[in-house]
Amino acid sequence: MPLVNIIGVRIEINGPVSRTQFNNPLFTELPAGTYTYTIAYGDDTTPACIKTGTFDILPSGIPDPVNFVVATTAYVCPEEDGSISLTGITGSADTDFTFEVYQDGDVIQTGTITADQAASGLFVISGLPLGTYQVQIAQNQTAVNTCVGLIASPFVEAIIVEPAGGCGLFVPNIFTPNGDNSNDTFFIRNLPANSKLVITNRWGKQVFSSNNYQNNWTGDDVTDGVYYYQLVVEGERYTGWVEVMRGN
Repeated sequence: MPLVNIIGVRIEINGPVSRTQFNNPLFTELPAGTYTYTIAYGDDTTPACIKTGTFDILPSGIPDPVNFVVATTAYVCPEEDGSISLTGITGSADTDFTFEVYQDGDVIQTGTITADQAASGLFVISGLPLGTYQVQIAQNQTAVNTCVGLIASPFVEAIIVEPAGGCGLFVPNIFTPNGDNSNDTFFIRNLPANSKLVITNRWGKQVFSSNNYQNNWTGDDVTDGVYYYQLVVEGERYTGWVEVMRGN
């Protein structure tokens, strides 16, 4: 753009970014694109001279690195679909990405990550069973840099495994409802909906019951001690004992 070195000059540019400077014709760190400029000499209300025009800043030819992070190891039971969460997706702004998921060297899933999804900080690839995967994302940067084409990230390993506690029904034999927000309810892991639960004391008196137990028995209505449960899950009956221990 033209350089002007006159005291009392205001220079304004508009394009991918907009800036205004006074008595300084040097603009730095401008992104590539087409700009318009206005040069005005005089005061803000009655400039004596105005000149306008356009100029272009061409792309540098240096690609923006493409990368991402797999958030955590995912956990899922065998009969369920799992997912992989991608965070920290980087590349050229305002440009979509593609992703590929590999298993044993084969591509098993592909798709698009929009620029908005990448900018949100989290993208989830779903519909994956237990297993070990390699994930790669890529971005065509030609639109923002004519000297650059497809830029791909390194491969990142993602693992979907079963929960540490397993996936089957698990009935504990103790819980500690002492208000510390840890093990405060009789929590039956992997409990299906509409499961029936009856709790009795040692003399057979019912102290709690539910036709659709929601893991919400706190033992508030009983003293510390051993109690007996009858649990019906999808037509199958389980019996056993559980200890309420507050430790007070």
